Amino acid sequence: MANQNFYDKSNLQKVRAKKHLGQHFLRDLSVAERIADAIDEKSISKWIEIGPGTGVLTQFLIAKPIDVVAFEIDRESINYLETHLKNDLESNFKIINQDFLKADLNELFSSQEVGIVGNFPYNISSQILFKTLENRKMIPEFVGMFQKEVAQRICASSGNKTYGILSVLTQAFYEAEYLFTVPPTVFKPPPKVDSGVIKLKRRTNFQLGCDEQLFFKVVKTAFQQRRKTLRNSLKTFNLSDVLKVDPIFAKRPERLSYVEFIELTNKMQFEVSKSLIEKIEFLIEQGDNQELLSHLGDMHHADIAEILDSLNLDQATYIVKLLDSTKTAEVLMEIDEDDREKLLDNLTAQEIADEIAEMDTDDATDIISTLSIPLKDEVLNNLEDRSHAKHIAELMRYDDDTAGGLMAKELIKVNENWSVTGCMEEMRDQAENVTRVHSIYVIDNKGKLKGRLSLKDLITAPRTANIEDIYIENVDYVDVHTPAEDVARIMQKYDLEAIPVIDEIGRLVGRITVDDILDFITEEAEKDYQMAAGISEDVDADDSIWQLTRARLPWLVLALFGGFLAVLVARQYESALEEYKSLFFFMPLIVAMAGNVGVQSSAIIVQGLAKGTLTGSVWKRLIKEVGLNIINGIVLSIILFAGAYLILGGSDLSLPFTISISLIVVVLIASLIGTFVPIMLDKYNIDPAIATGPFITTSNDIFGLLIFFALAKHMLDF
Repeated sequence: MANQNFYDKSNLQKVRAKKHLGQHFLRDLSVAERIADAIDEKSISKWIEIGPGTGVLTQFLIAKPIDVVAFEIDRESINYLETHLKNDLESNFKIINQDFLKADLNELFSSQEVGIVGNFPYNISSQILFKTLENRKMIPEFVGMFQKEVAQRICASSGNKTYGILSVLTQAFYEAEYLFTVPPTVFKPPPKVDSGVIKLKRRTNFQLGCDEQLFFKVVKTAFQQRRKTLRNSLKTFNLSDVLKVDPIFAKRPERLSYVEFIELTNKMQFEVSKSLIEKIEFLIEQGDNQELLSHLGDMHHADIAEILDSLNLDQATYIVKLLDSTKTAEVLMEIDEDDREKLLDNLTAQEIADEIAEMDTDDATDIISTLSIPLKDEVLNNLEDRSHAKHIAELMRYDDDTAGGLMAKELIKVNENWSVTGCMEEMRDQAENVTRVHSIYVIDNKGKLKGRLSLKDLITAPRTANIEDIYIENVDYVDVHTPAEDVARIMQKYDLEAIPVIDEIGRLVGRITVDDILDFITEEAEKDYQMAAGISEDVDADDSIWQLTRARLPWLVLALFGGFLAVLVARQYESALEEYKSLFFFMPLIVAMAGNVGVQSSAIIVQGLAKGTLTGSVWKRLIKEVGLNIINGIVLSIILFAGAYLILGGSDLSLPFTISISLIVVVLIASLIGTFVPIMLDKYNIDPAIATGPFITTSNDIFGLLIFFALAKHMLDF
């Protein structure tokens, strides 16, 4: 129940509605209560209220068993709420004096799921909605008040005259429900139009299933000319004749549901790319730089990299030289390493330096490391920012597979002795050189890492407070020599977006972000996958025949020699095969099961070694594997016995029994080999991924046949 005294008119007059902030303060308690009752308080424990104003809705929200965080930029409103909600400020209610549209929600709430609720200022309500869509991974529910026309547009279904851009983009990710209409008379000052309250609930599958950037572009372009058919409104995409005759392009945009817009985007994706590349090639040939920039200027750097991959080297070089250095720097990091080296060979040292100057130090180091030694020195000497050059040279000293080789020098660090006010000023200066602020690190006067600082604590702390009073001492870190595998394990274990790096004496020297470690993990996974497949070198499908042959042939030759050994084993029992010809038919089955079991066992062990989850005694691991595969072997042998009996027929059970017992023993031995070999390889610092490929398969083929015939000889007495 709301506190009536809280809304005393004499108190409310102290807070004036500001026109430039789009404020219309809600006065009706029943409306506020209906909005509060619409939220899902059971599944979402933290809610963001945007623009609480005089707190009419706030009072109902904080009465619920949830935490409420209010974003408010009006100082009068903040003072009023702090005065009248003192008790709640100490429990489940906090106020952040910050523009919601500029807030980093991931930083403030550590990627925790939060709901959005509020009586939104009309002038920014659509922007609030779009920010919600951008942060949909952490916002499962949204309850808000808009102008009625906007609310209806968001919730409209296809075929409705109000159905448009907001409808499609919102409903692609959320189920939208129009709750009720609110008249102007319940606001102060009253707006000129009715308002509407809506509820959005995130879809179970909120992944688009198509190129998101193209989807947004297609939807916006289609509705800019909503009276025209899609064939005409989307003609700027240079659609092929095949697409133009597709029935969907004969429709108007308001006839398509969000699902059909996704299907439309998928149909256009290849066609757009193909036609765009042809257009780019033509413009390069004509030397029409202005038109080229109009096509590429607003394009995402990953899309430009994809286009460059479809062009020849001279055309790609032309594009790289045409674009500004900021854009080119991003594009170069998206290009395949081999193609990037070829592109760099076509650039002068000064041109490379211009691109390097716009990169973070870790990315710049990756680029320079691929250059020849004389060219490295020349590029570094051509960098105008000597501090940037010094940082790059420092990073080049570390091995690629260590924390020092992965880290970047760009970060935000503050001294424990600074005041909150001084800290904010200093952070603004540092942030100019940082692409994204993951964390704020605290150091002492000697530069040693002391802890980390929460942005929320910094914003809410008194201006006179010192950093040493509010920073968090508990911080995970690695040193420059920590192996990259260990860095990945730590970041995965503690779910970190970034981790600081210290030197030998504890000074903060850099930070590693989750993007950097994901790149490393992806590369290692590719290497392990290739190793498991019997490919001894890091190769791609586009490499030359010689490179691919050199990578594949060694393990194939080894498998061939293993096959020869299996032939020799089988030949030793040639006479037995003449007497018991049926054994021949079951040889492939025994060999296949040996290989399958061995690969299964080794894959589990290699995975555990990679994740660092394989702990305890080796003997306990082997005993566990024995128990598991005795059960598997018995189940499989029973099935095999029944199958062999049916296939062979007759009343003699000795042969099916022999084959079944052989399978149990083969399964057991193969599992032990698959378990033991990777552990021993890892112990001697040999990549255990080798054990999941041809090595295990071939060795188990040989042992499988040997065991099969040895048991058969003993049991059948030949």
